Amino acid sequence: APMMRFNLIIVQPPLILIAGLYILFDLSTIANFGGNFGGSIAHVSGLAFGYASVKLRQNGTDILGWFTKLLESIARIFTASRNKSPKMKVKYSKRNVGKKKKATSTQGKTKTDADYNVEKAERQAKIDAILDKIKSSGYESLSKVEKDYLFNEGKRL
Repeated sequence: APMMRFNLIIVQPPLILIAGLYILFDLSTIANFGGNFGGSIAHVSGLAFGYASVKLRQNGTDILGWFTKLLESIARIFTASRNKSPKMKVKYSKRNVGKKKKATSTQGKTKTDADYNVEKAERQAKIDAILDKIKSSGYESLSKVEKDYLFNEGKRL
């Protein structure tokens, strides 16, 4: 991004050149004690801090982690009231009291990305084989198991 061109009327200098000229202007203002001395000090200090924080972040040190957490906690104060759901009450009918429901939880069925990709590739290969069979021999040549598999995979997508 520093070498990205900035469109001016006649020339298209890279952003790094514009930033460098701005920094030189601020440094000359500081050296001459002229103009907006305090503003120039603030700009150069902000530049130095920003550069240092980026370089430290690239090396794995996050010096702004505490500040990020502070801002997130402040934002949570303002968004917490919007995200609250109304209090809901669960009512049980007399018919369902004492009856056990079947567990529909998916806990214990989590897969790694690699396992999921292998299963997906196997399913796709099986579908491709069935479709090739349809192409060569027609739909009627499929067994009931193949028809059911194709139907269930179609619903799954």
